[in-house]
This record gives sequence, C-alpha cells and structure tokens, in this order.
Amino acid sequence: MLARIMADTGETQAARDLYQAAIQKNQYLDYESRIEYFNFERRHGDRAQAIAAYQQLRDEGFGADILSRDRLSLALAYPTAPWQWRDAGGLLLFVGLLLLFAAVPVLVILPIHYRGLARRVAGLVPNKPAPMWGLRHSWYALGVVCIAGALSMYVFSPAMLEMMLPWTKRLQASNTDLNDYDPHLGHGGKHHGGESYGG
Repeated sequence: MLARIMADTGETQAARDLYQAAIQKNQYLDYESRIEYFNFERRHGDRAQAIAAYQQLRDEGFGADILSRDRLSLALAYPTAPWQWRDAGGLLLFVGLLLLFAAVPVLVILPIHYRGLARRVAGLVPNKPAPMWGLRHSWYALGVVCIAGALSMYVFSPAMLEMMLPWTKRLQASNTDLNDYDPHLGHGGKHHGGESYGG
C-alpha cells in the first residue's frame, strides 16, 4: 500500500525502492503483487525496467499472464519490446478461447435443428417457403455477441476472463483498461488488487 501511494504522489524512486526491497526479501511473492509491480514499471519506469518486470512476472510459469493481456499492455507502452515464444502462447490460447465462445450458441441451435430435421423426415413440416433467416444466421449472430462479450472482458476485466481457465495464477479479479498504457502517468493510474508491496 505504501509503495502504491508513493507512486501516485510522484515519489517514483522511493516506491521503486520499496518494490525491489520486497522482491529481494521474498522471491515467492504472490502473483497479484507481481502484476502490481509490473504495472508500476510500465507506467513509471523506462523500457528496460518495464521489460524486466514483465519477465519476472512470466517467470511465475505458464499460468502467469495466461492470455498475454499484460504482454499486450507492454507492447502498447513500448512497441519495440522483444517478444518471446512463451509470450505468443497466451495469444494462441486467447484465440482458442474466442473460438470456444463462438461455438457456445451451438448448444442452443443443435436441438432446434434436429427437432426440425425429425419433423421434416416425418413429413410434418408445412409446405411453405424457406425463411430468409435460418439457424445458421442465428448461430452467426449469437457467435458475434459471444465473441464481443469475451473481447470486452479481455479489455476491461481480464482477471475475470483468466479465472475461467484452470491454469491461471489469478486469485482475485481486478480491472484495468487496455488503453491505460502510458508509462509516465503519475496520477490516476489504476492498480491491480491483491496484497501490495511496501505495506
């Protein structure tokens, strides 16, 4: 808490000293605190400090930044920050998650489809022109809605999306804005929840 207050009041170096002292004292810091430290360096540090803080975060294992959300925030702040193979894994997992969201409407549409098919086989379907909008169009529309919802969560509430995955290291949900990537913000920056360094 103290380090966060110092950062918000412009005492950047003092806050950094508290964060780094906490890291040196305890290498097994909780995951939320490592996210908070990365966001501190992303907002207040230089390129090298932000990259180093992110690598410390990713060193927590596969479940750390599991959807590469923090990696994208680093790329927005420092576009020339180098990518590693493990960074791409989170993006691929996110694409797979989007495909899963797109497939969710099938659970609703398939029973309707097979009921209509059974009626057609039994000759119970009235002889009328086919409707302009079919089940396929419904699937497309519902899929777009589901994907849009997933993207909104990814941008505005990534922790909730990550907590749907069994491998995540998230312990509690917290919100950040993907557009909040200016590394030189001194005030008004949002911080992740969890136990913080320096207090």
